[in-house]
Amino acid sequence: MKTIKVKLGKRSYNILIGQGIINNTGKIISKLNIGKDAFIITNKQIKQLYGDSIAKSLKENGFNFRFELIADSEKSKSLENAHRLIKNLALFARKKKVFIIALGGGVVGDLSGFIAAIFKRGIPYIQIPTTLLAQVDSAIGGKTAVDLNEGKNLVGAFYQPKAVISDTKILNSLTMRQIRSGLAEVIKYAIIKDKKMFSYLEKNLTSLLNLKPSNIEHIVAVSSKIKAEIVEKDEKEESGLRAILNFGHTIGHAIETASNYNYYNHGEAVALGILAFQQKSSMPN
Repeated sequence: MKTIKVKLGKRSYNILIGQGIINNTGKIISKLNIGKDAFIITNKQIKQLYGDSIAKSLKENGFNFRFELIADSEKSKSLENAHRLIKNLALFARKKKVFIIALGGGVVGDLSGFIAAIFKRGIPYIQIPTTLLAQVDSAIGGKTAVDLNEGKNLVGAFYQPKAVISDTKILNSLTMRQIRSGLAEVIKYAIIKDKKMFSYLEKNLTSLLNLKPSNIEHIVAVSSKIKAEIVEKDEKEESGLRAILNFGHTIGHAIETASNYNYYNHGEAVALGILAFQQKSSMPN
């Protein structure tokens, strides 16, 4: 297992990367001393795949827990959905030291983090990203948000998790489309920060698409380290450095919004945003 620390003083936390580490969820969380009552936000498919493993590990380590399901769609990131979950969380949290587990992709992570940030003015939460895109990008850095009809991620907060548990074995359940979507974010990191990573992607593309464990762990670790270092220097986008992580996202978010989140997924939209930037940059003055 690889460990990467996001160094933010009292808000510091570890990103844990490895095969099968989801089975140690309870043990990992026990060491954080954040409570014994877990409110787990996920979707139906992820619960069917990994709910039993999470539940077993939590039970073995003395945790009480409740699963809350949302639809597997960007449209789940709404104020209405957040309101419903907060009401259920309030009922569950009575006389408990509660924390949230975000078990899923970017939608689950963004929504769960947003709820954690505003419930009782902030409660702990854990990210367990289940997509490549979430493991390399959205689960790290503390950006939480919900969408409005007027645009994506317009209501949110900077709120860091207590840990990120990236089990790369989980990625075996992804479709090829989801893998390619995640690789779009990895390519973004390579373009903005790491020439060696770009060469690595070119040489190992087939192995990455086939989810060879050593290759996948490498790109998740390198991408996580790049993002951690940028977030450490500009946690809340105050110096402008963190804005580099939005490469491809300005046009990408516009594409997602214009298509009503029904046609392109996030990674595909970011890839189109990168291509649009490249074409603009190559145009003669």
